[in-house]
Amino acid sequence: MAAVAVPVPDFNAAGTSAVVLLGMWADLQWGGLSGEPSPSIGMDQMEQTDGGSDDGARLRGLHWLLARLRCLRALLCLMLGLLVLAGLYGAEAFGFFRFETGAGLGRLAGGITALVALPLGLVLLVGGRAVRDILLQVDHRQREADIQIRCRTRLAELTAHLQRAQSPVELARLLLSELARILPLQQALCCFWDEAGGVLTPVAHYGGEAGGLTDAGSEPTHLGGLLLEVARQRRLLSVSRPGTGFMRIVSGLGDAEPAQLLLYPVQDRGRLFAVLELAGLQPFDDEDLGLLADLAPVFSMSLDILQRAEHSAALLAQARAAEENMRQILGAVSEGIWGMDREGRTTFVNPAALELLGYRLDEVLGRSMHALVHHHRADGSELAVQDCPMYRTAQDGQERRIEGDVLWHQDGRAIAVDYVATPVWQDGVISGVVVVCREPAGEAGSGQPAAGGRMA
Repeated sequence: MAAVAVPVPDFNAAGTSAVVLLGMWADLQWGGLSGEPSPSIGMDQMEQTDGGSDDGARLRGLHWLLARLRCLRALLCLMLGLLVLAGLYGAEAFGFFRFETGAGLGRLAGGITALVALPLGLVLLVGGRAVRDILLQVDHRQREADIQIRCRTRLAELTAHLQRAQSPVELARLLLSELARILPLQQALCCFWDEAGGVLTPVAHYGGEAGGLTDAGSEPTHLGGLLLEVARQRRLLSVSRPGTGFMRIVSGLGDAEPAQLLLYPVQDRGRLFAVLELAGLQPFDDEDLGLLADLAPVFSMSLDILQRAEHSAALLAQARAAEENMRQILGAVSEGIWGMDREGRTTFVNPAALELLGYRLDEVLGRSMHALVHHHRADGSELAVQDCPMYRTAQDGQERRIEGDVLWHQDGRAIAVDYVATPVWQDGVISGVVVVCREPAGEAGSGQPAAGGRMA
């Protein structure tokens, strides 16, 4: 049996092919995603992650898997070249092909490898860059989502703290205190806007020589004109490096020039509520401005509620004071005064009328005056409510002066009285009647029954 002559391979040509493959692998490595992959995260761990807090872990896992795929693709190209080379040698050894020298065989193997590997490498390079662009977009969106989550968390914390305020001034102080905790803020002023008067009123101040929160009533108003212009224009004003001559941050360590001065109008649905003056040694970034924009409607709604509540409390206090003054006035007069609504129900009675007719206040409030004290005439005949001068005044709005009538005491006695029934008007509509009664001049203070008048 004849011996098979196996040609000696030309390792220079084969090495050239290997170098081409290794160079393509390096290009894929450096042309792929940058950053250090995390070898501790695999596909099984990625499937187990859940929730917004695990999005970063998923992204790092994708980076690591992409790096693995690049390595596997490069090894695949290398193995493909070696298999082509080995197949050609095997085919030549078994007589399928004949080459005069090993160099020709090596060159053929290198050419085949290059023809197969270079298009494959080009496809892998383009695909790797496409995957890189996609993951970069995912990374960018992830960072934006993280910023939004952080802003929402801060906004929720701020809202919870602002809801503790019991007055508008306390709300302003809480706002500055919380902003100083979150933003790069060293000095701040909050001014409330009065739409009716077109006036800005300083209510809370943060920072300065005293540090912390202080009353803003005595704060200097060197920026008053600028603040008022911002309130009128309702537009944000930002000044970078305004200079210590224009604005300075005062502290116990000395004065410093602010990196940025921000005059921010706090408004919601077209209505201006306040203007903030914010100064810091570091500039405010887009995330800070986004937080202020999200906080504006929350602060505006809380301020509106507290201002309305404060106004209602002031009106209620005024009404109570007026009621107390009226009670004192009614108690001081000697005539009996009896008030009732249009249906004749008692709304108020002064002490003189109660004493004249022998009733307590709780016995008459809400009850019909006619049924209590004006149900019969002096001769004992029944008086229908439709014929009662007091009731008729409540219906037609005409004032009536009656002399020589009677009102009935609780014990059944008829008390001779003269009275005046006057209508009470509210918004052009009769709301009730006030009856002022007195005993006739000759019987004043006697409390004697009218002639022939006593109910059984």
